[in-house]
Amino acid sequence: MNNTLIKKTGVYFIGNIASKALMAIIIPIYAFFVTPTAAGNYDYWLSLAQTAAPIVFLAIWEAILKHLISSETASCQDKVKDTVLAFLIIALSFSILSMPIALHVFEYNSEMLISVYVMCWALGIFQIWQYFARSLGSTRAFAESGVIASIVTFLLILLLVCALRLQEFGLVASYVSGQTAGLVFLERRIRLLRTFRLRNASMCLLRKLLAYSIPCVFNLIAATLTLTVGRMLVMDWFGSEANGLYSFALKFANVITAVGSIFSMAVIEEGIIRAKTKGASEFYAHVSSALLVLLSALSCIALPAIALFYDLIAETEFASSFSLIPLSLLYALMSVMSTQFGSVFMAVGKTRSQATTTISALIVATFASYNLARPFGLNGIMAGLVIGTATMMVLRFLLAQQHLPFTLHPKGLWVLAVLFFLLLLALYAHPFGDTILFHSGCLLIACMFALPFALRSIREISDVPEG
Repeated sequence: MNNTLIKKTGVYFIGNIASKALMAIIIPIYAFFVTPTAAGNYDYWLSLAQTAAPIVFLAIWEAILKHLISSETASCQDKVKDTVLAFLIIALSFSILSMPIALHVFEYNSEMLISVYVMCWALGIFQIWQYFARSLGSTRAFAESGVIASIVTFLLILLLVCALRLQEFGLVASYVSGQTAGLVFLERRIRLLRTFRLRNASMCLLRKLLAYSIPCVFNLIAATLTLTVGRMLVMDWFGSEANGLYSFALKFANVITAVGSIFSMAVIEEGIIRAKTKGASEFYAHVSSALLVLLSALSCIALPAIALFYDLIAETEFASSFSLIPLSLLYALMSVMSTQFGSVFMAVGKTRSQATTTISALIVATFASYNLARPFGLNGIMAGLVIGTATMMVLRFLLAQQHLPFTLHPKGLWVLAVLFFLLLLALYAHPFGDTILFHSGCLLIACMFALPFALRSIREISDVPEG
């Protein structure tokens, strides 16, 4: 059994499970306590903040992981820490100075712009501290910070959104407070500010860090915009309420992509360690094949399970968004596999290839969504997202072969593809409201056929040889 990969995945799972559980729990809260308009506004603002964070901080967190893991002495680690913190001061200063300019130039209301700025700062700074914790071996602190951030966010959602009905502004305040709580906890554990020495910062090292991270900026921006462009089209053409339905359907996909990202965190670290070894190609072939089958099996199980949930909310405004679910699940599968293939570029230091493939996906998704939106509405925009993500997945797989050749051998993939298609036909053949028993039967059948494939894939990942 590959104890290193499994242990890292376990730790990161603990660190992220609270936030991922929050993503799942918040779905019924959206359905009963948040209007589609407010949900659409908040998700749009958060998308803008997620787009802005890599620009403001130049995705410096990506370089932290690469250079701290590669550092051989404590003095080298200290220099990386001090250089990054010095850069953080500069980045925050420029960001704060840009705020009044943005308020004056852009025709957005001040509440929206301030919300985007504050969420961007909270997201970026907490991300930097989390990457420091991972790189310095403080995996327990990393895990606990995620739990604390999620608990604070959830409690404030109950107070501000469910009790006080503050809608999108309650969601913003809850998100920022949760990120801040996690940041304060991490600082108390890894004490970056207490040991910070500005004179120890190195301009030469900063150039090396940014040479690695700046291509990641374009990758992260393009990845976020691939999602955001769809929301912008929905907002402009169909309004905030439609964007709320679109965002609601994507939340199920986000749960899958978020769980997949937990595994990818461990794979990237293992990839950096194994990049120059003879077993690197075998590692990626084994893990990628098993992951593809696992995601396919989980998608088959998720489809009827989500249908059951929609039976329960059949009388709410969000019920009509079920038509987007199958496409959103396909997007989730392809997105996780794209991240898996992209981890090769992170391991071998070819971050430009990762950025190139993501920008290509953005272009394809924008073109497809724009042309499919008019005839097919929200389904057309979601289909554009799927087409763009599929483009990125294929390009990353092909480019990865140039740096680290490996082959895929997903056992049972075609069986799961047929099962998904048959489940889709069965679910669309029956209306919601009085079909709970039928959807329960579909879920049972899906589990009977797909669960053995999922369990076998997990065992295969566990049996990957140590690096």
